[in-house]
Amino acid sequence: MTRVMKAALWGGLIAATADLSYALIHYSVFGDIAFLRIPQSIAAGLLGREASFGGGVPTALLGTVLHYFILIIASGIYATVSLRLHALVKHPWVCGIAFGLAVFAFMRFVVIPLSAIAPGKLPEGQYLVGELLSHMFGVGVPIAFMARRYCEPQTLERSPLASSVG
Repeated sequence: MTRVMKAALWGGLIAATADLSYALIHYSVFGDIAFLRIPQSIAAGLLGREASFGGGVPTALLGTVLHYFILIIASGIYATVSLRLHALVKHPWVCGIAFGLAVFAFMRFVVIPLSAIAPGKLPEGQYLVGELLSHMFGVGVPIAFMARRYCEPQTLERSPLASSVG
């Protein structure tokens, strides 16, 4: 498995788990939205609201798979770009936070409007703050640190294989 693939997989898995955990806790436990509705709302982008919310567990599973897929792809993009733009791995906190905000904006203003669900209004108040923080620290930062771990140029210099070859 390549460095980029490792960074994409681990960054995406961690980010998707953190973001979905936030949504499940915030909206199901502290809000009044049914637990299955959270991942079903992700599947609604592909299937439409009626089909997704009426689909039960299968559409919740589809939404979960889609969520992980999207964040693995986002992590792969970050890792790939980090091979050329080294600031992404040298400054993972700043770049990760910025990337998390970029992912939030891309999903809200590009993906959702193009999806099968009608674009809703932007969340307000504590919901907006929570989603922004979740994307900054739960999505962007883990993706940046996994790119740093696997794609940083010095990583190759420190590896046992590199020292035995040179």
